[in-house]
Amino acid sequence: MKIHWLGLAVVVALAGIVAWKGLFLVALFMLPVAAWYASRIIVHGGFGLWDYATRGVKEEWNGRHYEFGGVKLRAEETDDELVFIEKDVLLVLGQPGSKTVELFGPKERFLLTSCKEMALTQAGCERLLSKSPHRDAKKLMLFLQREAFFPYLKRHGRLETTMGREGATTIASRTTTTTTTTTTTEEGT
Repeated sequence: MKIHWLGLAVVVALAGIVAWKGLFLVALFMLPVAAWYASRIIVHGGFGLWDYATRGVKEEWNGRHYEFGGVKLRAEETDDELVFIEKDVLLVLGQPGSKTVELFGPKERFLLTSCKEMALTQAGCERLLSKSPHRDAKKLMLFLQREAFFPYLKRHGRLETTMGREGATTIASRTTTTTTTTTTTEEGT
């Protein structure tokens, strides 16, 4: 968008200089180029305005904000974990009125008393995004894990990995992989 403003300014300035020199016919031929730049500004500005109007303005929020795909994701820290407002996550997926999340249990979805909105925990976000057919669902899941959940857990001292020891565990993702070692001995005769 900035390049269109710059292009329009350059063309209008050149047309002004040419007209000042008395070459009005040359300045007249620059008019379609200036009109093209102006149309780009109107079209792109119109799409931006339409996008802003359809998403709406969100009310004041005193928690954290994350942005994914131009959508603001509101997050709040509870006593136990970082949670995201359900409505915002569903907006990214293009399913603002989805009934899927109503099947989630209290460990995945609950009502935030501070703002009276439903929130998704890390488990709820992972469950929703892993099952979603939306093209950006997996990208959003990776974004939330890398930019929100893991840094939050690390900051609060709950991200603990024991790689290389017997049984590799990651507390943040609550997955456990156990490795067993087999040894063979040779007996001499």
